[in-house]
Amino acid sequence: MALFLRYRQGTRIDVEANPFEDLRSFLGAVGDEGRPLQVLNERIREELWDLPRPDVRSTWFALLREYFRIHRDEVQDRTGQVQLLVLRVLAQGGSPAEIWGRVLGVMVEHLEELSAWRSSNAAYMAAHWQVERAEDGTYYIERDGQRVEILGARTHEETKLEYILEDCWRKYGHVGRICRLVALFCLYQHFQQNPGSYPLTIRVALPEDAYLHWSWYHLTPIGTPRVPWRPPDRHSDPESLAIDVATSYTERNPMPFPQTAPAERIPQQDFPRQYEQAMETDLRLGDDVEAVITYGGRELRWVNGTRTICPVLIVGTRDHEAREERRLVAEFLSVLCFDADMPITPVMSVICPRRAAPMVHQPRKLADHIYPAKMRPDVGRPLTDARRLALALYREGRSSGSSYYEFLNLYKVLQIRLPGAGVAEWINAHVDDNVPSVTRIRELRQEGVADIAYYLYENWRNAIAHVGREPHVNPDDLETAMRIGRDLPIVRDLARTMIRSALLD
Repeated sequence: MALFLRYRQGTRIDVEANPFEDLRSFLGAVGDEGRPLQVLNERIREELWDLPRPDVRSTWFALLREYFRIHRDEVQDRTGQVQLLVLRVLAQGGSPAEIWGRVLGVMVEHLEELSAWRSSNAAYMAAHWQVERAEDGTYYIERDGQRVEILGARTHEETKLEYILEDCWRKYGHVGRICRLVALFCLYQHFQQNPGSYPLTIRVALPEDAYLHWSWYHLTPIGTPRVPWRPPDRHSDPESLAIDVATSYTERNPMPFPQTAPAERIPQQDFPRQYEQAMETDLRLGDDVEAVITYGGRELRWVNGTRTICPVLIVGTRDHEAREERRLVAEFLSVLCFDADMPITPVMSVICPRRAAPMVHQPRKLADHIYPAKMRPDVGRPLTDARRLALALYREGRSSGSSYYEFLNLYKVLQIRLPGAGVAEWINAHVDDNVPSVTRIRELRQEGVADIAYYLYENWRNAIAHVGREPHVNPDDLETAMRIGRDLPIVRDLARTMIRSALLD
């Protein structure tokens, strides 16, 4: 049995290929001017199961392709040559200690490029704020010739150090993932030299869609649970490698440690945490990087977006839920949308410790959901006029940024051929057919809701369509937004069932 395993539909696949041989073959093909991804795509053979997957012989080429994709497209041109340099010293082989000694030197030398620091939002904000640190440890900026104390911010060099260290520790950090790749090669080398140090039941599993997030698994006749095992050689542990990178970089770029705080100091009366809301909108507030707006007696920070990053709205909070602040932000965005007559769609939010650079770094476009290029779209029934209408309503609803508008469009799908009481009978007859929403159906019945159709009609369809009588919904109400988020999958699944049913033939 090989040390490295893949699983395909429950079937174990042993990866016997030598990663060093495949790496050297790739480096020989890419040369000095070649494009890594093009070479790798040519060497990867895919086999079709549920989705195309690299075959077992292409495992290490697929791993290298994932390695070159850890940076965004606009950053890859700057980091590609440095990533190749890491691979060239890795390919020289030797003992795990010798391999890591060479790779560590290259990584620390080029850590700013490998971590994508220069293209990060943190670097952008640090350059904008120009924060300085006083002798007493407080942070300040110069504004109109005066020194203004600022909380939740650090100097440019401190911000860079914080960003790089966090990138080493994070599971999806650029440097963290590079360490995981190097650890696999060191692990292979150590296993070849010391196979008896590894129990037969402890093996490395490579996930089919993310080889760099490999884990240790314990093989038993009754299952394959993941286990927090550590290899005998520390150079095969990615966490140990990440620590080496962080400490080596810190020692190479020394900074003074914080001084002891004065015995008496008046605490700043400010918010220890902040609520951040990223938005999809073309609206900018002013020409600067950010604007400060006073609304509802509170100061709101609006960080303008870029071509690739969404704008972020920030407000301070004292608790971990920020219910009042979330309500305030929702109300403010509604007022701003009306006043500017521009669409504003919230896309992501987070509550985090107070800081100058936003925690949210939301791209304007995501292409992470990969669909087979050779797909053959088919809903399983003839495309009648009624089904075409249903599909149009389904797309209109699912593509909307509003849960309420989506619900209304999906409910219309159910009413195309079932007006009046007929739709209620159909809903109650088919509501248990859909696996994705069955958990929510059970919850509603445990809450005493026997007639699901009446519940959906009165609480959502009518409430969304009519505002002149109870119940009606306020899209800015947090509790209502949370409730429709739980109930929306029910009508979504019902709409899919209707589209596939013979009723629309």
